[in-house]
Formats: sequence, structure tokens, C-alpha cells
Amino acid sequence: MNLDGWTHKFTIGGIDCYLKIGTVGFSEWFDYPHLSIGEICYLDLTISNRIEEMRAYEVLMELANVAIKNGSRVEDVAAVLRGHKFEPAGVTSNENIPMAASICDYIGRYLESKTKKEGTKNGTDKTN
Repeated sequence: MNLDGWTHKFTIGGIDCYLKIGTVGFSEWFDYPHLSIGEICYLDLTISNRIEEMRAYEVLMELANVAIKNGSRVEDVAAVLRGHKFEPAGVTSNENIPMAASICDYIGRYLESKTKKEGTKNGTDKTN
């Protein structure tokens, strides 16, 4: 199996966040035609007094990662993450997603944008 990927840095409500996207390649042994994003990992490197809140995001992203690794469609995982409202929220550093209701909302919308990008194969365009 060929693994590749990229790291996407974004800011939401003044918090710097990193999203690691791993992609699944195709080989004669493994073929995931519905899935090219093979894993996601959320990291918050901002020193914060809201450690419990940030840990909750890490747990949620780990659950999303397990779902993707076990065959859930990225589009379905993105749909579950989108629309949830809680802090941190607000203005983001991504001009394509200028406002987000939460980190979950941002990540869902970002994943959705990568799976729907024109001219790419199932969202494997590595541009940030």
C-alpha cells in the first residue's frame, strides 16, 4: 500500500491547528475505489488553559480516523463533523472557509472541499 499525504495548518478563533491528511494509494493487494484519504489526525500545538476541550477534539478526530480506516466514506465522516457549534469558533485563516462554527465544522468542510475538488481523484489534491 502506498501512503502519502500532507499537513494543513489553519487558525480558528486565534488557535493554531494542524490537520494531517494521509492518502491511500492503489496497489494490486489493496484497492479502495471509494476512498483516497486514508487517515486524518488533528493536532493542537497552542498552549491553552482549555486542555480538556482540546483533548476532546483529539479524541473526536481519532474516532473519525478509525471510521475512515475501516471503510467509512470520507464524505460521510465530513458530513458528521460539519455544522457543530462550540468554541473555539469564528474567523479562520482559510479564504475558502472564512468562518467556522467550531474546529469540527472547519475540518468537516475542509475534508468535503478536498473530496469534491474538480479535476482530482477523490480529493487527493495536496494544495492547502
